[in-house]
Amino acid sequence: MEIVIKILIDTIVIGLISLIFFKRERKIENKIEEEFRKRDKFFDARFDFKLRALEELLAPIRLQLIRSKITLNGYDANSMMDGCNYRDSKIRNIMMHIKE
Repeated sequence: MEIVIKILIDTIVIGLISLIFFKRERKIENKIEEEFRKRDKFFDARFDFKLRALEELLAPIRLQLIRSKITLNGYDANSMMDGCNYRDSKIRNIMMHIKE
């Protein structure tokens, strides 16, 4: 009978100790998880700031590329060559008049 009582008492004590350690471990895990969340927010904020700064720097270039694309889509290759030939002939005529 004494052995059964000692086993029960030991089981209860071990159960209480393990419960205390389990709660302590949970608290530590929660603290660590909270710190990682804070850290993630900090790094996300830094990344977002860098991304926005980069977008602000590259926005004019992007807009110019979009404008150039729209303009080039409107031109026909043959009409561009005709325009170039016309300008070249005008420049050539002006140069000929200057030499005389």
